Amino acid sequence: MRTTIRVPATTANLGPGFDCLGLALDLWDEVAFEIDPADPAQTIAIRGFGEGALPEDSSNLVLQAFNEVYHHIGRSQVGVRARAYNGFPIGSGLGSSAAAITAGVLAAAAAASSEGDRIDAFRIAAAIEGHPDNIAAALYGGLTISLMDGDRPVSAPVPTAAGWRAGVVVPALEITTAAMRRALPARVPFEAAVHNLGRTAMVVRAFETGDDDLLRTAMADRLHQPYRLPLIPGGAAAMRAAVEAGAAAALSGAGPGLVAFSTSREVVSAAVGRMRAVFEAEAIETWGWEGGISARGAGRR
Repeated sequence: MRTTIRVPATTANLGPGFDCLGLALDLWDEVAFEIDPADPAQTIAIRGFGEGALPEDSSNLVLQAFNEVYHHIGRSQVGVRARAYNGFPIGSGLGSSAAAITAGVLAAAAAASSEGDRIDAFRIAAAIEGHPDNIAAALYGGLTISLMDGDRPVSAPVPTAAGWRAGVVVPALEITTAAMRRALPARVPFEAAVHNLGRTAMVVRAFETGDDDLLRTAMADRLHQPYRLPLIPGGAAAMRAAVEAGAAAALSGAGPGLVAFSTSREVVSAAVGRMRAVFEAEAIETWGWEGGISARGAGRR
């Protein structure tokens, strides 16, 4: 069996919506799979981001996710020869792990369903990732709200107004998601929680209505960005520069990437340019991207 899976980049949190909000971007990874039940060997060739750095055997996250589906349904391992093209940076806050997991789960689900097995791709993928926000956006596209109900992930889509543009700047810094998690406090002030509750709801409303001004106000966060931005040289200044250019701005996921939004192409371009200039002043190279929100999630090509 052969199948090709495309998965969008995702940006999570969107300021105050910590571990709850996710958004798919029109920026893609693509993995081609050839599945052979007769030969259990598993390999994956990586091109694009991660080439030469990511493992190309069964320890690769794509193949781990594929095998987890087969383990889940009680099947023996099958052979997989995969070819991946990674279109966005690894460890950047753009959901690279969610994309890898989603690709592997969907490929395995396609193979299993052809033989009559039904797979809850969202539940398996969220369990592998450990949280559902990026997974939901990667699977379903658009803006999603997610939560955990015990061990069951729950997600709901949110309609978004046409015309939103996004700009991403990723500084060339090696800061792991685990390190960003360790930076978070065990407890936060009650006032910070209240601050974020209202703004999370307003972020959703702003995307629904296409309200740039509301989104700039709503993206202010007190739960995670004040603790993470100090780990990114120039990060806070770059975010301020994007807001001064007229965009709404936030850490993309746990960072170190930053994301800016506007319904104006010119505003997003200005925000990206100013953010990159801040990092360049710190002698930090950057990767940048500008584009739209993807209403489509992952799927077979």
